[in-house]
Amino acid sequence: MTQVLEITEHQTVYTRIPEQASEVVRLRKSLYKRGYYRIEGVDGYELVQVKKSIIVTSLQVKNPDNSWMTLMVDDPMHWYGMAELSRLAEPGKVLVAGLGMGLILDFLCHRSDIPEIEVVEIDPAIIDFISSFLPQDPRIKIVRESFFTYLLNSDAKDFNTVIIDLWVLGESSSLEHRDWVANSMIVSHSLAQAKYPWAKVLTWGM
Repeated sequence: MTQVLEITEHQTVYTRIPEQASEVVRLRKSLYKRGYYRIEGVDGYELVQVKKSIIVTSLQVKNPDNSWMTLMVDDPMHWYGMAELSRLAEPGKVLVAGLGMGLILDFLCHRSDIPEIEVVEIDPAIIDFISSFLPQDPRIKIVRESFFTYLLNSDAKDFNTVIIDLWVLGESSSLEHRDWVANSMIVSHSLAQAKYPWAKVLTWGM
């Protein structure tokens, strides 16, 4: 039997932040009408039923052809998904691969048993744009680098948990792109586990 999460309202850290943009990054609002949406196993649910229309916020970046691509959205699947990942994190230091909207940082910062959160993000435009919306918490450190370069070149720090969220998939994503993402998830998960064999590695989408 399909498990369905029913919601009548949806509030995130971005709900009250208005639409805004830099030259290459922007926040945009959209409406999720009443209906069913996928949630892909988060907290044991396959679908979420939106019983009243909700507003969600998307983080988008500009492509070379001036079109906009959505990198992350604070919809129920991602909001509850980041909450679930944060609950699964072990006490101790956490490494996060991919900044996005920083949703998971809000949840991690509510945990008093996490003394340090290091975030690796390759795109300086994302870092500059999102930083003012992040929790102002001294435990957060952002490193501007490719996660794969970070794994290869950094010292093996004593992280207790590694959380990886690096990929973008949409309804229109091709089968080829989906296969590439699936393979990349497996590779990055394996590399992180090899680098930090004592740590719990959590990969969003796996």
